[in-house]
Amino acid sequence: MSFTLSFMHSCSTDEILLQNDSNIQTVSREEAIQFLQQNPLKGSGNKTSKTTTLSNYDAITLEKITNSDQLLTVIPLPDNDKQQNSRVLLLTVNDTLKSAVFTMYPDVDQSTKEFSGRVLITSMSGDFFKGFRMKNGYIISKFIKETSLNKTNKIESKSTLAYATEPIKLHEVIIPARKPVQSLTVAYLYVYSWEIESSSYSDLYWGFGGGGGGSGGSAEPVVEDPCDQLKTQNSNTDYLSKIQSLKKNTGLKNETGFIENKDGTFKDLINTTNDGLDIPKDANTIGFNHTHIDDYESGDYDEDGNAIINQPIKIFSPKDVMTFIILLNNANRQNISLGSIYGKVISSSNTYTLKFEGVISDINQSIPFDKVLDRNYQKAIKKNGLENGFLQFLQDTGIKGVSLYKVNTDGTAEKKSLDANNNIVTTPCS
Repeated sequence: MSFTLSFMHSCSTDEILLQNDSNIQTVSREEAIQFLQQNPLKGSGNKTSKTTTLSNYDAITLEKITNSDQLLTVIPLPDNDKQQNSRVLLLTVNDTLKSAVFTMYPDVDQSTKEFSGRVLITSMSGDFFKGFRMKNGYIISKFIKETSLNKTNKIESKSTLAYATEPIKLHEVIIPARKPVQSLTVAYLYVYSWEIESSSYSDLYWGFGGGGGGSGGSAEPVVEDPCDQLKTQNSNTDYLSKIQSLKKNTGLKNETGFIENKDGTFKDLINTTNDGLDIPKDANTIGFNHTHIDDYESGDYDEDGNAIINQPIKIFSPKDVMTFIILLNNANRQNISLGSIYGKVISSSNTYTLKFEGVISDINQSIPFDKVLDRNYQKAIKKNGLENGFLQFLQDTGIKGVSLYKVNTDGTAEKKSLDANNNIVTTPCS
């Protein structure tokens, strides 16, 4: 299936189509990957503009559209930071794949959890589509591209990619009737003529969240005590029953697991093909629990005829850490407590939990989870052992705020950390 860029500028037919749930379809992960491969992201400059092909496929999420069973496909840019939060948004409308790049630029002096700053929607080629300014969660003005007729009150805004050198010149128009907004209609995202004021004519909304990292101390979600969270888990009989089932599965040749949804329900993960497990990274998931299996014969032999043994590492992998970070970002966008996000790995020897004890701006969004990082991880584990190696891997990679807890067989838990000399410090939960 071949995809072409389609970024609409005005079409009354599409306005009607985007009010009807039957005319939209989710863009699958496979379709999104093919689209990203065929359509590199560009800046807004000409001679100096750069392009990049997005390859952070594991960061693809499917996010809820209200009043629809279809989902919006969202791909965050790898260079997101405290100054900007950019996401590619994909949706199929009337059998045509539509794309938009949605970028939030928080104000430096943001001091509340409600977003303050600029929001710009551009095409994959960096062309301005529409945008608006928010203050404490309220839309106060909108942006239109500067023409010879509107050269007053102009602002300059860098394009979605940080390396684009030519600014977009915009004219800012004040909106007298200010309104609080945390979601946008899909029609607004893709139809040029659709305005914020048109929202009452459509029931299909996407919640864009806080975005961008912010900088005010009070804007950060409150982080709960991880020990309290672990105690709560240990008192949940349904949860403990599922964990006990996983402990019986470590002798299989494929990982097993389940996820926890934000409504507290659980969903089993099915894996019958290999020793890895694909964990959902959608906005509905707040936790994942899975096995790392025992050593097993691979089915291959060395040159001397000896069976080659696969030896899975019995602590979190780099891919597990990446999944955990994506779930944190999802929670931040939806104003969900970061303390509710967790990851758990169960092996025949130990059980570990990942928790977050920092602020969202601690997260390095540009870490390349690639083969080089995998090799560094394996070297750290081999040199320093399981717990020490994993913690030094986090430290050396610049992953801050992520904490490791060991859950003992009697249900008690203890935090594992490093002192100034990189020695393991064990702090029991009281």
